Amino acid sequence: MATKKALVVGVNRAQNIDNADTLLVGGGVDASAAGALAIGATTATSVVLTPPTTIQGVTVGRGGGAVASNTAVGASALTLNTGTGIANTAVGGSALAANTTGDQQTAVGFNALTAVTGTGNTAVGAGCGQNITNGTFNTGVGAFALSGLSAATTGSSNVALGYSALSSNTANQNTAVGSLALSANTSGTGHVAVGYNALATVTTAADCTAVGNSALASATGASNTAVGGLALTATTTGNSNVAVGKSALAANIVGSSNVAIGTNALASANTSGSVAVGSSALTLATVAGNVAVGNLAASSLTTGANVTAIGNQALFSATTASDNTAIGSGALVLATGANNTAVGSGAIDSLTTGTGNIGVGVGVLTAATTSVNNVAVGNSALGAQVGGGQNVGVGTNALANNTASSNTAVGNQAALANTSGATLVAVGASALATSVSAADCTAVGANALTASTGAQNTALGSGAGSSVTSGSNVTLVGFNAQPTAATSLNQITLGNSSVTQLRCAVNTITLISDQRDKAEIQDLTLGLDFLKTVHPVQFKWDRREWYDDGVSDGSKKQDKFEPGFIAQELDAAQTAATAEWLGLALKDNPDRWEATPLRLFPVVVKACQELAAQAAAATARAIEAERRLDALEAALAALQNG
Repeated sequence: MATKKALVVGVNRAQNIDNADTLLVGGGVDASAAGALAIGATTATSVVLTPPTTIQGVTVGRGGGAVASNTAVGASALTLNTGTGIANTAVGGSALAANTTGDQQTAVGFNALTAVTGTGNTAVGAGCGQNITNGTFNTGVGAFALSGLSAATTGSSNVALGYSALSSNTANQNTAVGSLALSANTSGTGHVAVGYNALATVTTAADCTAVGNSALASATGASNTAVGGLALTATTTGNSNVAVGKSALAANIVGSSNVAIGTNALASANTSGSVAVGSSALTLATVAGNVAVGNLAASSLTTGANVTAIGNQALFSATTASDNTAIGSGALVLATGANNTAVGSGAIDSLTTGTGNIGVGVGVLTAATTSVNNVAVGNSALGAQVGGGQNVGVGTNALANNTASSNTAVGNQAALANTSGATLVAVGASALATSVSAADCTAVGANALTASTGAQNTALGSGAGSSVTSGSNVTLVGFNAQPTAATSLNQITLGNSSVTQLRCAVNTITLISDQRDKAEIQDLTLGLDFLKTVHPVQFKWDRREWYDDGVSDGSKKQDKFEPGFIAQELDAAQTAATAEWLGLALKDNPDRWEATPLRLFPVVVKACQELAAQAAAATARAIEAERRLDALEAALAALQNG
């Protein structure tokens, strides 16, 4: 005959198995009754049991309804099953005791799922899920998991692994792994708790995640996430916090909307709106609104507010200072002052008590300790600044060696060599690049005053004053405008040698000429006789600088004539008259003499006066001669008439 649903366990072939639903244990056991349980070695000594039965006080069978797919082991296990509940397994006294129509449930342990009437639940452990009634698809592993004093009756789709995990739950879609995990939760949904005591006190709040020993252990607030032992362990009513790492946000109680990622990140905070990412980032901070990203970033900060630190050890030493921003590894690492901003690896990394500094770039303000109110943008800008302040350096190596105050340099290597010179303005690549100690200089334009070491110089224009070295108090305006010589003093140059017109709305230059500012005033001794020695000429320009070899050959001479003088001739004239004080020729640069013919104007006036005197004398003599002539004519006429 055909065998139906038979299980044979033994060393010899079982005999007479021709009935359905037969379980044989032993060699050669003969079971002839349907649904029989046979235990024995041979037919003669076999024990044939018909479920349910009791073995050493333990009830073994299929529970109420004797459904073939059910298994029940233990007193009152599946005892109320009506026959429609299928695929259930109950092992333990009163396991699945109240189940009537529920399917696909597994209960292992005394009182496991004892009150359940729902479907798809799994409970392993004494008292596990013991108060669930019509809840469905719950999973619990551990003594009293998913059951407790506050009866978990209706919750569905929960998972609990651990002693008393989710023991008070009545809600849905929670996961608890660990002893006492989510043990107080009642109506809160969407929780995940992994670890001993994780989320142990939450009751009605929802959507929290806790992974780690005692993570979120005291929380009652919602939407918190804690990953790591003791993460957010003290938080109660705080909401929307994220803590990842051992002891992250460990002291937070009521603070909300914080993010702490890293061991001890924000470990002391009990405020809201802070972000710390990195081991011990903001670990001592107790005020709100700070941001730290990086290992030990702002790790010493306590009461400082409005702080942003991004980078390894950024703002490491600051404690109470506020309004600092450090972005870059080691940026502002020693700073204790306030209102500083550093962006770049090692930016302003020596600053201690200095305040109000801004540094952007690798190595900017790297030597500054007590300096204040500096702005450095560009690699190594203001890199040597220690104290002082009120400097602005923008550009790679701008003011890189500066130690003075009140300087402004904008441009690559602008004021590069300056150390002690103050009140400088350098705008343009390499402007004032070699000046070391000179003060009160202004250079605007690429390479303006690039070689200057003198003071009180002003250059405006690309290359303006690029030939100046030790000259002082020179003003140079225009592209490549240069003084007479590199060492010239007290000059103004308008334009370069290519300028052919000097235009202005007025045709005079006003001179300072107050009598009170002059001494030893006397009549000019030079006049007409001196002018007779001056040789006006007309000429065509043929500048040596227009030729590559510096020697003019006439091939580049201008087309039109110009009126003027020869500087050497003017110098010869004034030397002959012992009147070098006239300054008609400038010889500062031996290779290029210059003339100042307008200084002849007083001599011209004197000559005109002399000519006027001579004309007056001649007129007087003519009048006297005419008078005498008239007298002679009259006398002659009288004689003739006599």
